[in-house]
Amino acid sequence: MHTPSLMILIAGPYRSGTGDDPQKMTAHVRAMEALALPLFRAGHLPVLGEWYALPLADLAGSRRAGDAPFTEIFHPVAERILARCDAILRVGGPSQGADQMVAQAQALGLQVFYRLQDVPGCVGLPDPAEGGVGAIDLALPAEIADQVVALAARYGGPALVLADIPDGVFDPLTSRDRIGEVCMVIRRRSGRLLTFRKDIYPPGVMRLLTGGVKPGERIEAGLLREVAEETSLDVEVRRFLALIAYRAPQTPPDAYAFLSFAFLLDEIGGELVVQDPEERVEAFGEATVADLYDLASFLEGLDDRQDRAIGGSWRAWGAFRAVSHRVVADLLMGGG
Repeated sequence: MHTPSLMILIAGPYRSGTGDDPQKMTAHVRAMEALALPLFRAGHLPVLGEWYALPLADLAGSRRAGDAPFTEIFHPVAERILARCDAILRVGGPSQGADQMVAQAQALGLQVFYRLQDVPGCVGLPDPAEGGVGAIDLALPAEIADQVVALAARYGGPALVLADIPDGVFDPLTSRDRIGEVCMVIRRRSGRLLTFRKDIYPPGVMRLLTGGVKPGERIEAGLLREVAEETSLDVEVRRFLALIAYRAPQTPPDAYAFLSFAFLLDEIGGELVVQDPEERVEAFGEATVADLYDLASFLEGLDDRQDRAIGGSWRAWGAFRAVSHRVVADLLMGGG
């Protein structure tokens, strides 16, 4: 069946909940923009009012959100755009302005959607607004948010997941030599996923590969560097699976303790050999997607023994590591 092409206004918070912090407002825009590419690829024409309003407000002499030139332009532009649209996609948290746009759309008889999957042609697509977090709620630094948007455009929009963990005092959450980590979901030629263990791990632990992204290092560069150091394999990046933000009891409100960027990669060549002995890799293994749930359960069941090797307890570390396995399994079991 032919999917009709719709011009769709993506509406969500811009100033709401930010205190007019420029980085937080930019993160709100990035969150809405993350929906634009899947809509376009489904045959639609996505549009954000911010794409028009912010440059015009700047030309009008606006110096801050809410000043007279900003007020003259911001909402009137969105109203004029909406009058030319076929539908609106309302996303994110509380926003009086976005709710006004929904009311106007209903008055005009336009279609109103609240999830990406409800838009024609988008059934089954991962929705950045699901999973408990978006850039709407997670104020990523601009340099990270920009990379996430670029990676989503190239490899597909990731699921955005906020995970509450019982403790955050262990490595890598206490490390200061990384901005986060990449989770390398390497699909071998057998179709199974590559797993590994380090010589410091408790008996029986096998897990997906991860590696730290250094300060100032691009996320994709860190991904490919870690693949080379830990496996020597030649790979192709297939999909940006998930951005996972972790929150521990020690985490300040409206912040996160750590970030994981999960990518699906296909093995295309090379020999499985560890290049960096400091990685302390003891063994490799393979797992099916369904096996990831069992690996997660094993990690969650580790004892509460404190270990200087990780600067904390294995139970807390295991609960943290289990999250990415369940997230990846859910995404890949869903047809990814």
